[in-house]
Amino acid sequence: MKGAKDDRKHTLDYRLRCLPVLLTVGWFMRQIKTVLITTVVVVSALFLFSYLREQNKTDNQFACDTAPIIVSEGDTLFQIAKENCVGNFMKVVDELVLTYGSSISVGQAIYLPTNESCELRLTDGGQVLEDCI
Repeated sequence: MKGAKDDRKHTLDYRLRCLPVLLTVGWFMRQIKTVLITTVVVVSALFLFSYLREQNKTDNQFACDTAPIIVSEGDTLFQIAKENCVGNFMKVVDELVLTYGSSISVGQAIYLPTNESCELRLTDGGQVLEDCI
């Protein structure tokens, strides 16, 4: 019986002596885990923001026919942009509303912006000019 008590005492003494080392190792492992998780989160966020920025550039792109469109009965700026442009034609509709206003008339010539880096503007004489960057 005496040997079993000594073994337990020895084990308890050993554990108490090793406790500061074990606590230090545990603290160190928690710090490493925290740093790794933080690194993964930051890198993931950077990739996500980079992807979204590129996606936004792609979403804003469009290309339109360069020939003027003559407005027919029942045409709308939305319909004209949708039929004559590829890509984000809603950007085209916004540009057309800025240039022509919200009302168009039958027989009116509508000029479409060539792409997203171009904008239309009316001159004092009523002509439509396209400014491209």
